[in-house]
Amino acid sequence: QVCSFQDIVDLKNDYLKNPLMVNNKSLNKIIELVNDLYARNKAFIMDEFYAMYRARVSKINTAFCKDEMWEPPIEYVPHGRYNPAGFPVLYLANSKEVIRKEVKKKADEHYNIGTYKIENQLKLFKINAVFTGEFEGFINEEVPANQQNLNFKVQYIITNIMAMVIKNVGFNGAVYS
Repeated sequence: QVCSFQDIVDLKNDYLKNPLMVNNKSLNKIIELVNDLYARNKAFIMDEFYAMYRARVSKINTAFCKDEMWEPPIEYVPHGRYNPAGFPVLYLANSKEVIRKEVKKKADEHYNIGTYKIENQLKLFKINAVFTGEFEGFINEEVPANQQNLNFKVQYIITNIMAMVIKNVGFNGAVYS
C-alpha cells in the first residue's frame, strides 16, 4: 500500500492529539510497507569492516574518551530527527564531511571524531527510497532557529515514528543517502 501526502499529514496530526494512541490507516500502511520491504530483503546492506564516523563537539583543549563517543546516556538524550527524547540513538555518517554538515559547532568548540568499524553485516532501511518527491520534506524538514531549543520538535514526528517502526520490524537502523 502507498500512503498519500494527506495520509502522512493526518498521521502527524493524530500524533499531536495523542502520541500513545496513534493507530490510524496511515500508520498501518507504513508498517505494512516496511514489513514488505524487510520480507523482500529491500535493504541497504552494510558489510563488515565498513567505516562510519561520529562527531561530538567540546570546548577547545578538551576531548572525549573512547567510551564517551557512543550514544549519549538516556538522561541526556534530547528530541532528535530519529529519536524521541530519552531514546538514545547512535547517529553515524559515512564521511567526515557529512558530520561537519550535520553537527554544528561554535567558534570556541572543536570536533571529536570517532571512527567505527562494522563487525557484523547490518540491514538498514533506506529512508529516502520511501520518502521521495513531495514526501522528502518529512525527512529533512528544518527546525526554525527560534525552535531549536524546544524539548519537542513537531518537525521530527514522522521520522520518529519511522524509526520506531523500522526497529520493530527488524532493521538494524536507517540510512539516508
